[in-house]
Amino acid sequence: MILLVAALIAVAVPAAIIISSGSAGQQRGVQTIVLVARDAGSSFSFIDQRPLQGGGDDEVPTAGDSFAGSQKLFTTAGERVGTLDFHCTLVTGGVNPRSVCTGAYGLSAGTIMVVATFPGNQRPIRIAVVGGAGAYEGARGSATTRDRKDGTLDTIRLLP
Repeated sequence: MILLVAALIAVAVPAAIIISSGSAGQQRGVQTIVLVARDAGSSFSFIDQRPLQGGGDDEVPTAGDSFAGSQKLFTTAGERVGTLDFHCTLVTGGVNPRSVCTGAYGLSAGTIMVVATFPGNQRPIRIAVVGGAGAYEGARGSATTRDRKDGTLDTIRLLP
């Protein structure tokens, strides 16, 4: 079960930042932020709700279980740029559980709020940008998360 939860986190969480606006192939005024997350320096907690699994690695989570954590965000060049805090609740259990997650990317220019449903083993994962603060006030758009050897890669598209 711990490996399953770790796999969910690996796809749920990004980190690294490259920003570009209006490049070829993008809509005018769309801002793209690329984040790469690594597990190093992260915190994680799994909350086992009834029925309890008993702690065995071969046991699967059930609906109502949840996990929360925080990951450091870096650029693809390795520069620290912020923190991602998240909380997810499983809505279905089993080998390929589905969870609903909320998160906040805390970056130097402000915060980007996101919500997603993580459907078991489906990839890529699509994330909704639902708001923000600071430079990202009123943010809206979407993101896509893809697995990488060194973590996850998220591409966030903020609409004008």
